[in-house]
Amino acid sequence: SETCCSTIVIPPMEWDFPVYSTHKIIGQRIRNFVANGNMLVLTGGILANEFINSYFFYNIELADGNYSPGPYRRLKDVPECLLGAPEVLPQKGISVTAVKKSSLPSGTEVLWGTPRSTPVFMIKFCEAQSPNEGMPPIKVLPRDCPAAEKDGRPCSCGYIMYIGYNFQEQYPTRWDAVLRGAVEIMSPVYQAPAGGYKMRNAKVIPGVPPCLQKYGDKKTQWTRDNKAAKVHTLAVGEDAKAVLPRRAARGRSSKLAKADQKLELQQQEIDALEKQVQGLSERKERAVIKKARQQSLSQLRTRAQHLLHEVKEREAKKHGDASSEKLLMHSVAALTKDMNNVDTKVDMLAQVVSKKDQVAAFGQE
Repeated sequence: SETCCSTIVIPPMEWDFPVYSTHKIIGQRIRNFVANGNMLVLTGGILANEFINSYFFYNIELADGNYSPGPYRRLKDVPECLLGAPEVLPQKGISVTAVKKSSLPSGTEVLWGTPRSTPVFMIKFCEAQSPNEGMPPIKVLPRDCPAAEKDGRPCSCGYIMYIGYNFQEQYPTRWDAVLRGAVEIMSPVYQAPAGGYKMRNAKVIPGVPPCLQKYGDKKTQWTRDNKAAKVHTLAVGEDAKAVLPRRAARGRSSKLAKADQKLELQQQEIDALEKQVQGLSERKERAVIKKARQQSLSQLRTRAQHLLHEVKEREAKKHGDASSEKLLMHSVAALTKDMNNVDTKVDMLAQVVSKKDQVAAFGQE
């Protein structure tokens, strides 16, 4: 662990898992080896992930259900020595174990993956001297290295690479190229191939036979050019313009060309007739709607007049009953007043008669 630029590859841990105290000398030496500018490549699956979490103090989670169907596509800006590996890695049954991207620690570079998971990634692991004198180096996140350097404790960093394939296939696979490229990342004498890496071929245009691709774009247009085809319609009205049929495709006889022209003209006539029929149907619909609206309006007016007449009759009847009742009340009030006057006059006559009787009686005495 005192040297740099070395790579250790740990094969898939199927049954044996190194169980040591993570804070004792062996665990510290594992971390020191990586932090001294070296790389530790772990292959396999669940046990490799547990090894990283235990000895490097991470909390990387496996994909949901411990399974990711793939395929896994290579990201841009990967190390140069990985450009020779395939751009797409497959899931082979359950032999590939991916982890969640959201659980990866700071300083991780995803190399292959899907939108949510990755089976191949690289973690930058850094250590710095402990602020407590006499203590072993401590883990530092890559983003905190500038602050540690300001304190006089510069960081020393290396890489942990995870390849989540168990390599149980007895024949060569695409994953072999990934492993071969991984062991060259830290090599100080690595050189790219003289001719460079072979990039992916251009996409083949669907519908073009392979035997015609070598002649170029002009020779591949052996069928009618559908991109230039347009729907020809016959304009109706003053702005109508004659639409000439396009020329026959290359390599066709004159009879076929005339037949194509005739078909196009017939199609234009059919389109024009369809437009006329559509216009007539729209006019008829508007006329029917207008007539129905007029009938409905006349019916509403008749009904309104009838209702208004009934309302007036009811109001007149109501006012008539009210006037008769009012006249009767007035008559009763007048009769009551007359009766009161009669009573008053009778009382006055009674008083006069009683006075006369008293005067007559006094005279006789």
